Amino acid sequence: MENIATIEEKSIFDSTDFDEIAELKALVRSLKRAEHFSLLFARSNQRPKQKELMEKVISELPKKKIEVIYFENGIKNLLDELRTKIDDEKPDAVFIYGLESSMPKSEIAHKTPFVKNLNASRNAFPSVIDCPIVFWLPDYGITAIMNGAPDFFSVRSGVFFFENNENKMSQQISQAISTGYKEQDSLLLKERQERIKTLLELLNEYQSLTENKRNFQTEYELKDKLADLYRSISDFSKAEKLRKELLEEAKEINAESVVHQIHELSEINLRLGNDNKALYLALQALESAKNLFGKNSFKYATHLEQLGIIYFYQERYYDAAQKFNEVLDIEKHIYGDTYQGSVAVLNGLGISYYHQKMYDKAVEYFEQGLKIAEKNIDKEYPLYARILNNLGNGYGQIGRSEEAIVKYKESLEVAEKLFGKNHYIYAHFLGNLAVSYWIQKKHKKAVSLFDEVFRILMKVFGEDHPDTQKARRRLELVREEAESKNADS
Repeated sequence: MENIATIEEKSIFDSTDFDEIAELKALVRSLKRAEHFSLLFARSNQRPKQKELMEKVISELPKKKIEVIYFENGIKNLLDELRTKIDDEKPDAVFIYGLESSMPKSEIAHKTPFVKNLNASRNAFPSVIDCPIVFWLPDYGITAIMNGAPDFFSVRSGVFFFENNENKMSQQISQAISTGYKEQDSLLLKERQERIKTLLELLNEYQSLTENKRNFQTEYELKDKLADLYRSISDFSKAEKLRKELLEEAKEINAESVVHQIHELSEINLRLGNDNKALYLALQALESAKNLFGKNSFKYATHLEQLGIIYFYQERYYDAAQKFNEVLDIEKHIYGDTYQGSVAVLNGLGISYYHQKMYDKAVEYFEQGLKIAEKNIDKEYPLYARILNNLGNGYGQIGRSEEAIVKYKESLEVAEKLFGKNHYIYAHFLGNLAVSYWIQKKHKKAVSLFDEVFRILMKVFGEDHPDTQKARRRLELVREEAESKNADS
């Protein structure tokens, strides 16, 4: 990249967008001239655009040491934060972005502690930071500081305006919210984490727009997709918090949206070990779905399946099997009597019969489900991993122990790719393999695996969760057996 001195020949500023060129030139000139504290504001509503502009400015100032500071979470006092973040070696300029998290609601941004503290600490800034500061902010952020911290804003040396590519933002949002659940469920752990980061940036950018440029439904759909991704990586606290917010917003949309949010909250509460609350929510969603869609609809069947899952977790295995059979009947009503069933429902029937100790019948459903899964779904898919693992359980109970271990290992390979090794599903699969080694009296392997299961569940759920307590008991029991075996020998 040439220095700005060669701008007439060829430069990053060469463009038909003369407004942006002029503003970039002016910002670069201001930073070249500045030797001590000055306050500059750069307006851009999109986070990717802010990053792009910062990179352009930095590339035109190769001899300047520019420190870029990003605030991912909200702060109350900028000056205090900068005292800890600025390098010991004095920078030539500081770029700050991400401050939207400190004033998240545009209509009350000027009243936030962050903005009020700017005014209170205005005179102290030059003694702490003896160089220019550039705030990269959306429209409402600059307006909030101008209205809420007028003394601070009055010492500005310049405000630079950059066009916002709202069409590009709309395309990105449309692509993000149109991702199907099947595609999303097949994402690997790192891909899910990257998707969450992208959605958070899009949401922040969208919320930075003025009210007249925002659409309630678009924002709602972004949050809904984000909540689902939080659940998929076992971040249940964030998922639940967002779902509760979405439930209130759904009441402004329609009854179907309300049912959807209640269903999702039911699933989250089940994962958190709150099965009674999960059951209450599931029954509420089921009754609403019956009134809205009828008892022979896919949507009613979805809520009925959730009820079967909750009964299973409550160890009401007969009731669970009954609900899964009802779902299968609805599916056959829709597709015809020759329909064999969906993988999810066959898996649900299998685990319900398994826990009623009807192992041959359970294996029959698991094998039928796996056969359909191998033809119809991607092998890097959560349901594929689950039915593999459950088939391993079934094989173990009917004396096919070596085949069981093979299925457990296959399911763990898929789960590791999908969720990573710190996910509750991976831990559950690993626990089943541990049990298999325990039954075979391979205590050393069993102890090692149970110890890993306990560590994962402690991290995901905490000490008081039923799954964590169960893992602790099993670990202690197998250790006692292993120690007793060693003592006897």
